[in-house]
Amino acid sequence: MEKNIIIALDFEDIKEAVNICRELKDKVRIFKIGWKLFINYGYDSISYLKEEGVEIFLDLKFHDIPYQISGVCRKIVEMDIKIFSCHSLGGHEMMKEITRLTGEYAEKLKRRKPEIFGVTLLTSLNENDLKSFGMESNVNNICLQLALLAQNSGLTGVVSSPLELKVLKGKL
Repeated sequence: MEKNIIIALDFEDIKEAVNICRELKDKVRIFKIGWKLFINYGYDSISYLKEEGVEIFLDLKFHDIPYQISGVCRKIVEMDIKIFSCHSLGGHEMMKEITRLTGEYAEKLKRRKPEIFGVTLLTSLNENDLKSFGMESNVNNICLQLALLAQNSGLTGVVSSPLELKVLKGKL
């Protein structure tokens, strides 16, 4: 079984996702549910795939104030999600709170703590987008700063474009 591969189930139809899962589950351990599948099937999308005996990466890129995030953290632990994502741009306090809450709630329920990946920048963003936000640094520097912030906030890892991978691997 390949442990370093996560298969993205970026489908709108649960039948397609389940079929791919069945076909690959002996070779891959984690399958990603994103917005397309989740918006159409909600929590059932997770249940259908967990029935296949696989691990779930819930890639919904949470980004909100810490108070709002607390409910999300509890639900993630209850659903026994392996990995979930949040936006690093949510800041240190949000990421620190996500880490703390998931750990405390997992301990309370005697469940494993989910891994948390911080999304650095969306791959669709470029230098011009950053400038329009008032960010004067380049994509590589912003991604690195966000990855370091995620690491210092206790997150397990980051999600970034492969274009920034060399910079991140050299510094993290």
